[in-house]
Amino acid sequence: MNLRLWWPRVVGVEFVDGDIGSDGTKWTKILQADSSRRMRLDYTCLEATRPSLITWVHELEGTRFGEHLNRQSTSVALAEEGAGCRVTITSDGELKGAAKLASLALKSDQKKMLDQALDALEKALPPVGKEV
Repeated sequence: MNLRLWWPRVVGVEFVDGDIGSDGTKWTKILQADSSRRMRLDYTCLEATRPSLITWVHELEGTRFGEHLNRQSTSVALAEEGAGCRVTITSDGELKGAAKLASLALKSDQKKMLDQALDALEKALPPVGKEV
């Protein structure tokens, strides 16, 4: 599903290389900050097992994010549940240097963002029993 429809602050996605939803696919998310400034973040799909799992990593080398993060990845897992589907989004990262001092605030921000993504995804999907 299109990230612009459900991932917080995404205003555009550019597919750079590979097949959408496949291992090794690379893309750029364009995010709009509260300040209206736009940021470009590059990602690579580490694992895609259709239709149940996708994991991507934020490409940090040579970016300002790389100054504060050793690694950052996100996984979206789907599991049948009754007549519907359970969606689990997991964000995993490791801060470095002085950024470690802000870990509690960053963890809270990440949780808020993932909750927003889940809420928006639920609104973007058709009701159970309706096909897309």
